[in-house]
Amino acid sequence: QVLLEAANKVGITGAEELLNDPNKGLAE
Repeated sequence: QVLLEAANKVGITGAEELLNDPNKGLAE
């Protein structure tokens, strides 16, 4: 659920980037 909330904050593009590269998403 935390990831979904984060995705809502950054938007669809951010969510796609997070799915493509989870490590990058956590680093940002």
